[in-house]
Amino acid sequence: MQTRELQKKRMGTGPAVYWVLAAVLAVQAVVLVYFAYLRQGYNVDELFTFFLSNNSATTVPYPKTAPDYLGQWHDASYFRDFLTCQPSEAFRFGFVYFNQYADVLGPLYFMLLHLASSFVPGVFSKWIVVAFHIPLFLLCGILLWQMGRRVLKNNWAALFPVILWGFSAGEVSAVLYFRVYQLLMFFVELITYLAFCIAEARQIRWRLVVAVALTTAGGFLTHYYFVLYTLFLGLALGVYLLLERRFRLLGRSLIGVGAGVALGIGIFPASLHQAFSSYRARGALEKITSGEGKWKDTLYAYCRAIRNGLFGSTQVMVIVAAVLAAGGIFLLVRWLRRRKEPVQPETACRVAQLLIAAVGAGGYTYSVALVAPYNASRYVYPIFPVVMFLVGALLWLLVRAFLRSRRVRVGALAVLAALSVGLGSLGLGRPCVENLRPTGLENTDQETANPEDAAAQNEGAYNIVLFRDPYIEYLYYLYPEFLHYKQICLLPESQMQQLSALAAGVPAGESVLVYIQRSGNVQAELQSVGAAIGRPHAQRMFDSRVFTAYRFTK
Repeated sequence: MQTRELQKKRMGTGPAVYWVLAAVLAVQAVVLVYFAYLRQGYNVDELFTFFLSNNSATTVPYPKTAPDYLGQWHDASYFRDFLTCQPSEAFRFGFVYFNQYADVLGPLYFMLLHLASSFVPGVFSKWIVVAFHIPLFLLCGILLWQMGRRVLKNNWAALFPVILWGFSAGEVSAVLYFRVYQLLMFFVELITYLAFCIAEARQIRWRLVVAVALTTAGGFLTHYYFVLYTLFLGLALGVYLLLERRFRLLGRSLIGVGAGVALGIGIFPASLHQAFSSYRARGALEKITSGEGKWKDTLYAYCRAIRNGLFGSTQVMVIVAAVLAAGGIFLLVRWLRRRKEPVQPETACRVAQLLIAAVGAGGYTYSVALVAPYNASRYVYPIFPVVMFLVGALLWLLVRAFLRSRRVRVGALAVLAALSVGLGSLGLGRPCVENLRPTGLENTDQETANPEDAAAQNEGAYNIVLFRDPYIEYLYYLYPEFLHYKQICLLPESQMQQLSALAAGVPAGESVLVYIQRSGNVQAELQSVGAAIGRPHAQRMFDSRVFTAYRFTK
C-alpha cells in the first residue's frame, strides 16, 4: 500500500493537475479562436469540402457538372445550395457517403462536417468548421497528455508536450485548414497511444483489440495515408514484441489492425479504387517510378514545414536538436560505464515506446514524400503532436537525469514552456501560421483586402464573371462572394457575344459588377464589355484571385 502511495505521489495524481490541463487547453482554444477570427478566404480544396459535405445533387457533386451552370443568370441561392446544408438535407448522411465516390478520400470527415452543418441549415461560415475542429483539438490535447503520462510516469511532466504542441504555429495552421487533417491527427495520436498500451501489456485483452480495430477503421475512412503511419508504427512495435517474445500479443495486435482495415473496406468499398486505381493512386505510382528524385524536394518541404510549424526557425530547431543529441550521448556514455547493472523492464519499455513513436513519425514523413502529389505542409500536420511528444518527453528525461531537485526540475520545465509559448503562435512563430490567407489572395494588388468583405459592400449587385476556359476552377474561389449578389452569370470569354442579351435582363438604372481576368489586354476588354452591356463607364473596385472586379455604369 505504501509503495502504491509513493507511486501516486511520484505520478502527481490529484485534482490540481486536471485543472491545470483544462486551463492550458482552454487558453490554447482561445488562441485558436483568435486566429480563426483573423482568417480570410478559402482554398479551393476547402470549398470542395463544403460541396462534398452538403451538396445533395444526384450527379457528381461538383458545380461545373450542372447542365445550367454557364451562360445564364442565377440568384445567390443557386450557389448557396452547393455550399450549405439546406433544411431538407439536414442529417441526411446517405448523399454525403455517395458524394465521396467522386473523390479520393474516405467519407468520415465529411459526414461529421455535415452533422455540424445540419444544426445551422442554410448558413455558410468558417465558424462551422472551427466549431468542429476545436473539439477535435481538445481531444488531441487530452490524448497527448495521456501519451505523456503513460511514458513519463508523471502527470505534471506530461503537460509539457501539450504546451509545446498546442501553442505551436503548426497546430494553429492545422485547425485553420478546413480539410480532413485535424481528424487524421486525432486517429494518429490514438493509434500511437494504443501502441504504447500494447508495448506495456503482458497479455492483451480483447477490448484493446477492438479499440485497435475501430481506430484503424476510423483512420482508414479519414485518409489513406493513415495506413502508412500505422505500417511503420506497427513494424517498430512488432520488432519490440518479437524481441520480448510476446508472440500472442503480436498476433492479436495484427488481428486488430487487419479487422480495422477490413471494416473500413466493408463500410466504404470505393476505398479500394481510390487507393489503388484513382488518379491520385496513378500519380503516386508515377512519382515513385519516375526516378526524377521529386520525392527529395517533397521531403525537404516537409522538413521545412516541421521546422516552421513547430520550432519557428532553423536556429531554434538546431538548438533543440543539439541539446537532445548532447544529452543523449552523455546518458549513453554513463549507461555504458554502468553496463553491468541490469536494465530495468520499465526503462526498456519506455525507450521502446519512444522509438516506436519516432519510427512511426519518421516512416510516415518519408513514405508520404514518396507518394504525395504536392509539397504541401498539410500532409505532415497529423504527426505534429507525435513530434512534439518526442521533443517534450526527451527534454523532460534530460531534465530529470541532470537535475535532482524537484523544484529545480519544475522551474526548468516552466522556463522551457514559457519559451515555447513565446516562440509559438503567440510570438516569433506567428509569421509561420499558415492558412490565414489561402494561396491566391496574397497575389492581389490590395494585400489587406478581403474579397468577401468587398463583395458585401456591393450587396445586391448584378454580377458577370468573364473567364477563360482553362481557368474554370478559379470560379470556385468566388462562391463565397456570390452569396452577396442578387444575380450572377458565369460566362466564358469565348461567348462574349451573349453579353448584350444578358444585359437586357438588368434594370436600366442598375450598374453591373463584372469580374475580368487580370492577364491579357484588360483595357481593350473593358471597352468591349462596356459597349456590349450598354454601360461604358468602368470603375475598378477590388481584386479577387486572378480576377479584378469593375463596376460598369451608364
